[in-house]
Amino acid sequence: MSSKTLVIGGASGIGYEISKFLVKKNYKTFILSRRNSKNKNHIQFDINDINHHQLKIGKIKNIIFCQRSRINDPILDYKTMIVNPVKFIKSQLKNFLPKSSIIFIGSSAQKFVYKEQNAFYHASRGSIYSLTKYLSYELGKKDIRVNCIIPSTLIKKENSSFYKVYKNRKNLEKLIPNKTMVNSKNIAQLCLFLCSNNSIGINGEIINVDNGLFSISQETIMKDLSS
Repeated sequence: MSSKTLVIGGASGIGYEISKFLVKKNYKTFILSRRNSKNKNHIQFDINDINHHQLKIGKIKNIIFCQRSRINDPILDYKTMIVNPVKFIKSQLKNFLPKSSIIFIGSSAQKFVYKEQNAFYHASRGSIYSLTKYLSYELGKKDIRVNCIIPSTLIKKENSSFYKVYKNRKNLEKLIPNKTMVNSKNIAQLCLFLCSNNSIGINGEIINVDNGLFSISQETIMKDLSS
């Protein structure tokens, strides 16, 4: 296919897993990140550099926003996660094909408190929820679907040492209805579906990928942990 799927922030972590999976499924996928890479499918790109928004990318079928801000500057964090993604979308609107899809990889910090993160982190992740809803309306007029995926806890570089401890991982799995943690492939498979025409009709949705963990009450969690 000649149209492009862009994975922004796809040089590492979940973004990289998504991009690899889409390539295997024959999507013409390009990774956009700040890294300097010789990979032919990599484009050096900084979401906070407005000059980069004018890149001549060609026809776009899908954009998946996986960028992460690991900075203590709340203003720059908000620009990274909310303001500049919107500006980039607007700068490329003329290049979107009909029945295109935009996906935000969000965070459960939109509704839960993570004590490792500050108030501004939670505020920006909560804003992704509202942004998804608004853009689904505004861009829906242009035949572009906008959805958000909220992954459950994934084992990654930042928490791998914690979950290497058998008891810690088992305590989490004990809370999940089928006792299985979500993995990156689960997220990638959902991205594949939302990028395809099979998902036409799904717009403005915030989709939890958690094996049912987010549906459990605090009281039930406490009882499960103490049993």
